[in-house]
Amino acid sequence: MAPLVLFLFSALAAWPLGFEARVVTDFQTCNQFFYKNTEPTGIDQNAEKICQKKGFDYYASLYSTSHRIPVYSAYTIDHTCRNNDLQRRGVWFIEPQISNLGEADMTVAGQNKDLIKQNQALNEDYEHTDYDRGHLNPNSYHCNEGRVATFTLTNAVPMDACFNRVHWKKYEDYLRTIVLGLHGMGRDFFVTGAVPSINRIPVPGLDTTENVREFSRVTIPSHMWTALCFEHNDEQYSFSIGYIGENKADAIIQVMSVPDLVHRLGELYNSNNLQIFDNDCYSNSQKSKEVLQQLFKKLDLPQLQRMFFLDQNVQHLLSASLSKRQRRSGSQEPIKKPRISEMTLEMNYRDMTEWFDSNEYMKLNAETTCMFELNSKVQSSWPTFIKDELRMRRSAEKLDDYICKLIPEKSRPESDITADGTHCRKDTKCSSGSCPTDKGNKECCTSPCLYDHFSKDFICSSGQRKIRCSTQYSAVTVSGKACKHDHPCGTYGEAYYWCNTDTDWDFCSPPYVNSIGTNGKTCRDNHECSTYGESYHWCYTDRANHWSECCTDKDPYVAVNGKICKPEKPCGAYGENYLWCYTTDGSWDYCCTKYN
Repeated sequence: MAPLVLFLFSALAAWPLGFEARVVTDFQTCNQFFYKNTEPTGIDQNAEKICQKKGFDYYASLYSTSHRIPVYSAYTIDHTCRNNDLQRRGVWFIEPQISNLGEADMTVAGQNKDLIKQNQALNEDYEHTDYDRGHLNPNSYHCNEGRVATFTLTNAVPMDACFNRVHWKKYEDYLRTIVLGLHGMGRDFFVTGAVPSINRIPVPGLDTTENVREFSRVTIPSHMWTALCFEHNDEQYSFSIGYIGENKADAIIQVMSVPDLVHRLGELYNSNNLQIFDNDCYSNSQKSKEVLQQLFKKLDLPQLQRMFFLDQNVQHLLSASLSKRQRRSGSQEPIKKPRISEMTLEMNYRDMTEWFDSNEYMKLNAETTCMFELNSKVQSSWPTFIKDELRMRRSAEKLDDYICKLIPEKSRPESDITADGTHCRKDTKCSSGSCPTDKGNKECCTSPCLYDHFSKDFICSSGQRKIRCSTQYSAVTVSGKACKHDHPCGTYGEAYYWCNTDTDWDFCSPPYVNSIGTNGKTCRDNHECSTYGESYHWCYTDRANHWSECCTDKDPYVAVNGKICKPEKPCGAYGENYLWCYTTDGSWDYCCTKYN
């Protein structure tokens, strides 16, 4: 108990020394946090304007005293620190000037609570509720005193705990990583806001405690949203992006352009003149559209494919199985509930793209991956899967359905599978980030093995390093043979996917579902772009075994052989009768998707 008391005492003692927050009539004194020094319009302009300051300003907030929550916070990322780990504080701070106390510094609510609570929230309003004090301006975007300055209730709203700690945090982290990767290339401007609902905390009849408390004080947002404007040093590379999600446990966060976000917020706020950034911040530039396509791939996770959104009949059957109490015949004594030691879940997909997107989400959020297997009852020259009595081929002309088996993702600490798919030696695990194998010591994944749209390959973390990895996705070879049960498709130290079979070994079709030939045709779904024993990438593009050199992604900045086109020279004809580009290795090569 003593260390906790010491921590809180230290935090409280350190806070008031020079931290100021000024309630202002306009944002002129801290307008550097707004793109082109222009604040958003059409969002509760009667709210209080606050400049958070300690020697210099940290961010700006628009605060509603009627709802007792901030309407939005405008801020920029501090690029001087990269560690975003920070223990959440037990006590947050209030803004005395909003309550006309005359003090300039942020402080802990003390003797004047009756006056303070008229215009703003108190820490006890959040206690014994199902809601977090959710940051609008994230503490992880700042360093040192800048982080401390975010822990004020003028920067917090009631956020569903699951939404705040899981869904919203992931998107905060994703966007933070993207912007930090652009360090030195321009300036970033963020605005994060909350849409008020009719509901408030504490909730009468639900959030009761042994102490006397007031109910319905702090408005719960119905939606949370964030908009980013990145003003690149080279204007053609500037862009803007936004996302929004409902403030609930099973929220689906939608990534969209800033104009689309403005339109959505106009409906939610019932505002006809809403604007976040001046001219929506480069939303119509060609480069902005290209950057958006990449960001959508990275940010817009396929949440609609969550493995927990099962068919209603499956849900009902599962619930009944878990809750039903069987009784002995002729007896009213309940027997023990059935013990579930294993469960099988069939995942059905319309096409390979849907499978790929869903699989990426499951790897990231459930540490589970979906692996194709060849049913032993089926004898076919191509991978064939069975559901009931209906057979569906991976190589069918029309892709109706896919079925695969859920297995643990290799990044789990108990895994014995290394980054390239090789098994650890007997009785050893990957928990330390590497393990001994029959081919020497090999690195393991400490984060899920996910496709990176910038490097056009699968990447995972191994401790503090980013490394290439072999994703787990299939136990069927390119010619339809079954891999050995302990040797599914993987790279195993090679530049291509393959596996051992009962009689020999064979190539596997890699999971590059967006691969395309230089002839402009999509690679066959059972023969995606790979080397297949050659020195170049190729694939079959139809059932008649016509082939073409290929690219692993339908991206105008990707060439054959996995090379990347220079930004200033994307894929095009340039007077030739074929597509090509200058590549980042100082050479040139053929490519597959023309830059529009």
